[in-house]
Amino acid sequence: MKEIFYLFFSYLIGSIPFSYLLPKIFLKKDVFEVGYKKASASNVILNVNKKIGILAGILDLSKGVLVGILSSNLSPLIRAFCGVFAILGHNWSIFLKGKGGRGIAVFVGFCGILNWKIFSLTLLFTIFLILIFNSPVATIFMVLILAINSFYFGDKTIFIFSLISLFPILLKRLSPIKEISLSNFELIKNRLLYDRDQKAEFLWKKLISKK
Repeated sequence: MKEIFYLFFSYLIGSIPFSYLLPKIFLKKDVFEVGYKKASASNVILNVNKKIGILAGILDLSKGVLVGILSSNLSPLIRAFCGVFAILGHNWSIFLKGKGGRGIAVFVGFCGILNWKIFSLTLLFTIFLILIFNSPVATIFMVLILAINSFYFGDKTIFIFSLISLFPILLKRLSPIKEISLSNFELIKNRLLYDRDQKAEFLWKKLISKK
């Protein structure tokens, strides 16, 4: 019964829609009507207001940190699922009727508080990949590399968490799912690789073209 409470509470914490509330309160803007049309800090930063977006990102990250702290006395498996439920809450918030963001900030906050050494090592690879490709591609590899690193160093919680979290993160990136079909492979590829409906150039290609 205690485990169910923690899972539900983790979902509620993750559901707090800072990236929706801050632009709505301070700027009277609806994030679901601009940019990616998602309640994510990146959408606020790029398409609404940088300062408000950074604050929203910090608060979203703090949700993962809080869940990590509150679940510290649980078993590795249940603690990992608390992190997953926080991401589910962020991506499909009960306060936004199932809408939400992508869950990356929550993911980072949760992993950072669980084992900052493993996460810091993973972050170095992630920054390198961002500089070569872009943040959407780097994010996918960040989750996979984190799973490999945590397996190598024997951290069961992060290993389980990172593997399971990949599914809601990718599923949200593909949304709206109703627009996805097997016949529209180009749209699937663009949303997974570029986090948008249209193709975009990787950073290394841009640098070569400038030369």
